[in-house]
Amino acid sequence: MVEATVIYEALKAPEGNGKLKLTLIGSDDAKTLKSEGVGGLRRKRLLRLAGEAFDQGCPIGYKDLSSLLFTSVSTLKRDVTLIERQGGGVPLRGRAGQRRQG
Repeated sequence: MVEATVIYEALKAPEGNGKLKLTLIGSDDAKTLKSEGVGGLRRKRLLRLAGEAFDQGCPIGYKDLSSLLFTSVSTLKRDVTLIERQGGGVPLRGRAGQRRQG
């Protein structure tokens, strides 16, 4: 599968630092979908998008991820809770103490 990136302007970005280059579709997403299903793929993309934004100095929030992943904020919150229970961290805006996983 070919990677697909987007330029996304974060909803609440620091001045001059809101345009992000994010990988919406990763080269191994099809493999993840096959092995982990739709939920596993969504969580992988959530981690990738949040991590890329964090690495670019502009952490994104649930509303940003909801727009990018076409899913509800409540679903994303459940996904973040599951990732955290498994020992991972999701670097989201407004969540103190979050770390980049991976």
